[in-house]
Amino acid sequence: MRISSVWIKALVLVAFMAAGRGAPLAQKGPSKPAADRPAKAVETAEERERKQKEKQAENEKKRAEWIEKTVRFGINKDRREAINMILGIRDESLKNSLGDLLIDVIRNETDPEVKARALTVAGDLKNSRAAPAMMEALGDDSEDVQIAAVNSLKNLRHEPARQALAEKLKARDLSADSNLTESLITAMGEFGAEELAGFAKTAIKDVKTTRTIRGSLTMFMGRLGSAAPRDFLVELLKDEDEDRDVRGYAANALARLGAREAAKDIDAVVAIIESYPFKKRKEYYTLYIYCVAAMAKLGDEKAFPRLMEALKSDNSMVRLRAIRLLRDMKEQRTIDILKYKRDYDPSPAVQKAAREALEEMGVRSEEEKTPGAARRPERGEPGPDESSEK
Repeated sequence: MRISSVWIKALVLVAFMAAGRGAPLAQKGPSKPAADRPAKAVETAEERERKQKEKQAENEKKRAEWIEKTVRFGINKDRREAINMILGIRDESLKNSLGDLLIDVIRNETDPEVKARALTVAGDLKNSRAAPAMMEALGDDSEDVQIAAVNSLKNLRHEPARQALAEKLKARDLSADSNLTESLITAMGEFGAEELAGFAKTAIKDVKTTRTIRGSLTMFMGRLGSAAPRDFLVELLKDEDEDRDVRGYAANALARLGAREAAKDIDAVVAIIESYPFKKRKEYYTLYIYCVAAMAKLGDEKAFPRLMEALKSDNSMVRLRAIRLLRDMKEQRTIDILKYKRDYDPSPAVQKAAREALEEMGVRSEEEKTPGAARRPERGEPGPDESSEK
């Protein structure tokens, strides 16, 4: 018996619908009341902080591992960068371990740039365990490595290095400028090497010593305390045949020593410069500002009006230097002129310095120009106190 295709289609449709109705019923089960569902755990602030610290510690450990492997096996450019990254490690045990790695680099490295970088970072880390390796590096063939060793020993204030550095300085050729010589002078200043006062005095007077080194040795004397030859510095300052920069450094050294008895001698030099014709006076301005600065640091009241005049100079560097000196003095009498410099000076650097000086004296930024305040005139326009007629 043949079944019509219509019937076949009908039977298929009925079967399909029955399956559709039954499937969801078979999948459904009785739902649990909300009270019976397990509560989701709430993470406390302490747990979040603990997890964050654990993650940071793990990341730092991985960073330290990368640094160590790169320093050992990387190309030199990457090794130098990796050595710098040691400064950013916070975990003391990891930092100490990497510090020991630096000692190995200082002793065995053949690339001078990598070795110099290792010395510098070891000094910045104040890694005293590296001091013997730093001492060995003083004899390196590379002057850059020697400079890095000198600076690192200075940072450590490694007292056993004092004599070695002094002897190295005495052996230098002072007739030629050298960064190594400059580094040695600076280091001995940090050590307060009183034993070098006579050496410095002789070298300054030696005509073969370069002008730069003579200036550095003069500044060095300002760090010798009671051992400094103050009479010699006063003589140097007053010598009109002496280099003007060296005379300025002598004034600076006397101020650093707190030599109040020398204030009258410094003032006498300032008075002589002020007596010169305008054109000649400009040639002596560096010496002049050094002397005025020294007087200010020594608390001499005569420095104040001279600094006020310096604020009117056409030279922005002169104005900037004057503001920095006045900032140290914290003189309330300067508030009005500093406000003017803050609001109207043509140099952004001078404006910034004036604003910072005022803030240190308690003059807040809210006192700055209001929307209706006078603006700074454009070039060619008359200023606030100027007539429109020339």
